[in-house]
Amino acid sequence: MTKASTIYYSIFIVIFLGACTPSSQKKELLLVYDKLISDASSNQEPAEKRIALLDSACLLANQLQLHDSSFYHLYYIKSNVYIDSDNADSALLYINKMDSLASINQDSLYVGLSQMLLGRIQLNKGNVFVAEKYYFSALRILEKQNDPFYLARIYNYCGTLLYDKGEYKESQKLLLKCYEINRSMNDSNGIASTCINLANNYMEIGSNKEALSYYHKALQIAKKIKNLELELSCYNDLGIINRKTNPDSALFYYKLALKSMPRENAYIMYRIKTEYNLANIYVDKKQLNMALPIYKRLLAECESRGIGYGQAIIYSGLSAVYSHQNKFQEAITSLQNAIDILEKEGASKYSHDIKKQLKETYQEIGDYKNALLLSDVLKNESDSLNSYNKQLAIHDMELYYQSEKIKLENAKLNAEVQNNKLNLILRMIIILFLLISIISMVVVFQKKNKMKQQIIKDLEEKNEIERQLKETKANQSEWFRRIIKQQQNEWLQLSKENEEIRHHLSGIDNTTARKDNDEVNSGSKKTVNQLYRKNMMQRFNLMYPDFTDNLKNNFSTLTEQDILFCILVKTNIPMLDIASILNTNSTSLTKRRRKIEEIINSDGSVEGLYKKIQEMN
Repeated sequence: MTKASTIYYSIFIVIFLGACTPSSQKKELLLVYDKLISDASSNQEPAEKRIALLDSACLLANQLQLHDSSFYHLYYIKSNVYIDSDNADSALLYINKMDSLASINQDSLYVGLSQMLLGRIQLNKGNVFVAEKYYFSALRILEKQNDPFYLARIYNYCGTLLYDKGEYKESQKLLLKCYEINRSMNDSNGIASTCINLANNYMEIGSNKEALSYYHKALQIAKKIKNLELELSCYNDLGIINRKTNPDSALFYYKLALKSMPRENAYIMYRIKTEYNLANIYVDKKQLNMALPIYKRLLAECESRGIGYGQAIIYSGLSAVYSHQNKFQEAITSLQNAIDILEKEGASKYSHDIKKQLKETYQEIGDYKNALLLSDVLKNESDSLNSYNKQLAIHDMELYYQSEKIKLENAKLNAEVQNNKLNLILRMIIILFLLISIISMVVVFQKKNKMKQQIIKDLEEKNEIERQLKETKANQSEWFRRIIKQQQNEWLQLSKENEEIRHHLSGIDNTTARKDNDEVNSGSKKTVNQLYRKNMMQRFNLMYPDFTDNLKNNFSTLTEQDILFCILVKTNIPMLDIASILNTNSTSLTKRRRKIEEIINSDGSVEGLYKKIQEMN
């Protein structure tokens, strides 16, 4: 007999005895009911056992004829369990039951919770925009209810969602609210969990000091309340944040996590993740003989357990080892295996990241043909992803406008119905009583006044929509400026690298050594620079699609180097860095600048040249 069957059998006996015993024993059944709810609410139990406990609790609730509020609380817990176990269909069934029952009883709290659960389901499916609508709808309802436990939970969900979208400032505000509520309730689990989310947020924006502070605070609480899962999460996150700056500390935390971890099936994924991170540290420290056996063992375990995503990530780690060993063909094969697994599972985002790693490997071995082909594939995938996100946003906006249109049409129909009723009344009043015609005119006048007010209200709503569109355009302009700034920084970085190479070459006294180094470095660097320039030229043409064509059409005497000079000026690169990027001295650069000034008819000053070129489309 299974555990679930045993539970059912035991509860049936208790229910039968409860039906046969005096009413004084009803209290004992209520105690059993409360214990079932308490055990089912615990995340320490497996999902199957929790569902069996809740089914038994439902039977008891029916037997005891409990209030409806007990049932939709049961449905809420059961929906959460199904969501945690990735059973969205069963979760939706109980969410709908809870929402219907709560709506009948006008319980706004559980109506808000149903919105929150729907948001969780949509987020698990990857529908971020739809999930966001559900979450913030739940947030508005739960803020009115002011229930601290559920308010902290929705703040945490909304904050995590905004973090995933890259809106770190807004995410931080909500997570801090969640932290304060959990602290006021003295909810240690909630405080520790929120601390980890806040630390992840700070780490993402580069505030490592604040991130470390929250990680250590979460670890301290997790140890105090003996929550091993939170403790292991803290060890892994501390290892990640220390990986680049202090690898020895990262190694210490990973080993501590493995030492603290029980050898149980429930912790298999924690162990695989920790050992993988540990192997990454060994790769960083060039201890390949220690990293390689770990990767191979983890790969075999993931294959035996059918963990596709784990296999792909470990193939990526193996590729790094093979690259360090100059086994580039094995490295490429590993990355291709990872890409095949991820694309088979539909994880396009992670597949995109592995393709970037494969492109870098092709560049490292000088296979620029495959690197360029892969670069085009990555560009097309990025364009497709952006297009998909835009389509989702447009779809959401269309739904919003359709909803508003329906509201306006309903208002118009209601107005027409009211007008028809008034006209009928007026006709009857005119036929029967001429005196009442004066009163009817007053009614009509009032109706017109209401219609005018409605028109004014509609205009105000239209103005609000136009304002929001202007804000959207402003945000797009801000994004555009950030892309330009990134382009400028990459040109400057190229300039800096060229200067470092020249400085290195100038320090070599031996003429033969200088010549050899010149040939090697200039040859490889020239090829890489050409590829790097080509990539940045492609990105520049995406931002200014007509700029180079207009230059060629309007000033046919400009050479390719002249056009590159104009592009660097358009990107607002200083003259000193332009000289470095074009690999020329200041005298030659000055001649080129004066030549271009004459061609494009600027006023002869550097400022005038910059202004003239930057004003071109």
